[in-house]
Amino acid sequence: MKAREVVLLLLIIGAGVLAHQIQEGNIPVLWDLDEGILWNAREFSYEETLTIRPPFPEAFVIDNAHGAVDIQGAATETVTILLTKRIYRRDEEDARAVADRLRTVIRKEADRIVLSTTRGEFKRRRNFETDFKIICPARMALTVKNSYGKVVADGLAALSVTNPHGEVRAGRAAGAVSVVNSYQEVELLDCGADVSVDARHARVSVRNVQGKLHCAHRYGRLQIENVAGEVDIDAGHASITAIDCPAGVRIADSYEPIRLVRTGPVRIEADHADVEAEEIQGTFWIRDSYAKVRLAGVGGGVTVDGHSLALTGQRLGGADNDIATSHENVELSAFSGRTVIRLSHGDLILAPAGLSGPVDVQAEYARIRLAWPAGERYPLEARSRGGRVQWGLAAPSRIETNGTFILRAFEDAAGQPAIKLATSYEDIVIE
Repeated sequence: MKAREVVLLLLIIGAGVLAHQIQEGNIPVLWDLDEGILWNAREFSYEETLTIRPPFPEAFVIDNAHGAVDIQGAATETVTILLTKRIYRRDEEDARAVADRLRTVIRKEADRIVLSTTRGEFKRRRNFETDFKIICPARMALTVKNSYGKVVADGLAALSVTNPHGEVRAGRAAGAVSVVNSYQEVELLDCGADVSVDARHARVSVRNVQGKLHCAHRYGRLQIENVAGEVDIDAGHASITAIDCPAGVRIADSYEPIRLVRTGPVRIEADHADVEAEEIQGTFWIRDSYAKVRLAGVGGGVTVDGHSLALTGQRLGGADNDIATSHENVELSAFSGRTVIRLSHGDLILAPAGLSGPVDVQAEYARIRLAWPAGERYPLEARSRGGRVQWGLAAPSRIETNGTFILRAFEDAAGQPAIKLATSYEDIVIE
């Protein structure tokens, strides 16, 4: 090993040891965009309390940066503000001087109260954080602008939070809730009206919403449960679970799985996203590719527009089903309504219940297997170009061959839903 390589290796090892010691807190260091690296910094904490007495407007704006915000709605007529100033300096004298200059600023306007700090007066050396803990009347509607800190809110009339690089947790909001964040978790509980979330690189959980939900989400996990209104999700690279959403769900997503349980009508536009849906009370519509779809219990019609999309469907109760896909297998069981299937380069397995509508299959390079409903009589025409039709019932049938193998059965069952199966270069098996 050359001397240059030895030196480089030692530098890499040293940098790793230094980073580990800083992470463990053995070497106190603070990074600030204005000041750079501050070695041997200590934390000094100072508090101040303010009270705002009525009259005041019911709109409240909190403009903070580099700190936490905790707001609690309560049965009170005043606004109580506790500001904790966490100053990072090498000695207490320097920290005290910063704390004396760092103050709460309250600006009363005609339609709102604006709460901020004197942080903007510090051109350099902003190595400090400001944490607010606020108790206010529950009737107030709050707007929070924060960054690099956790926002917690509970028991308010309405809430709007913009908090990049900060966690957001909110509950028991009587009115609308809006959250914009990234890189940290969002949790919203018990919201009495519409909810809007715009998140990136974060885990998002929303439960118990009395209104609608709109969510724009990228690169994270989205968990939704018990939303009374319509759910609209615009996502990418996001794992999605939606449970108990009776008004219906619309989803756009890619590359991550989607799971739906007990929802209303569903519409999905996806790419490379596996889908599982159970107990859907309404129609199910999907456009997807290079993925797997599993359906179990769909009350309305099923529409599938797929490419390289595998489909398994059980207990499909809708009156109309339209399915088109390729290069993967399709298996449907316990369905009865009109069903049209277009399939190429895959196997098809059908096990219908008593039919209330016709079945029409047009396939290419696809093997078809049909489990005949026991004791039923439906007019049947099965044809395979380049393959054969295997008839496994005791009932009489009529066979024609002239380059295409054609089997007809129950031709006298006039008025019953017809079954038409057609494929090429593969067999049709009826059992």
